[in-house]
Amino acid sequence: MSENKTIIENKGSKIDSSGIVRKGFLVGVSANILGQGFMLPEGEVLIGRDSSCGIRINDKQISGQHCRIKAGSKGIQIEDLESSNGTYLNRKKLKKPMPLNYGDRIVLGESILRLLFEEEL
Repeated sequence: MSENKTIIENKGSKIDSSGIVRKGFLVGVSANILGQGFMLPEGEVLIGRDSSCGIRINDKQISGQHCRIKAGSKGIQIEDLESSNGTYLNRKKLKKPMPLNYGDRIVLGESILRLLFEEEL
């Protein structure tokens, strides 16, 4: 993490990912992907069932190319790719690209993911 960035964790409040340069990590929290982890690369990654996706999830309710996550120096964003069943961020259906924050809940089909960040000692 950059030396001039300080992250303050307050119970009950979100930690904004914008301006923080560190890797995001998605972890599966639903039964079908429980404990599976997916590191988010710098740039963009597609999530879906298709073999062209950087993050593949075997879930019949997920489209071939379901959503896109972009990670960079301005934070992390998620965008639905006109998937059949939609992408939900914190229980709201995505209608446009939205920023992701620490602990956000992402639902794709029957799969639930949480966004975490790598940590340093």
